[in-house]
Amino acid sequence: MQVEFRAHPDCMFNYVVSRYVDAAGTVRYTVYQPAKVTDTHATITHEEGYGWLGEIMSQLLPDKINALPVGPERWATIAARRKMLADHRQAAIEDTYPEDFMVR
Repeated sequence: MQVEFRAHPDCMFNYVVSRYVDAAGTVRYTVYQPAKVTDTHATITHEEGYGWLGEIMSQLLPDKINALPVGPERWATIAARRKMLADHRQAAIEDTYPEDFMVR
């Protein structure tokens, strides 16, 4: 399996997107951002040329959210954050690999 890493075309976003085809022939993507090894993401990898990268959906919760007590407010805040990160992830994939999303 060959994995291709490509930087997001707009350096302001600072994302790196990997693209690979799995054994079933499905194209898969993962969106990363620069990470510190120990304290920014639950899932990290190292790629030559990019250094340490953290998977965008595995960002650790900010202290403000982490401080919320367990309950509906915390769950709703976490759900909203996950939705925002998922939207960023999808946009980064489409911006970085536009050829995969062209209508034919």
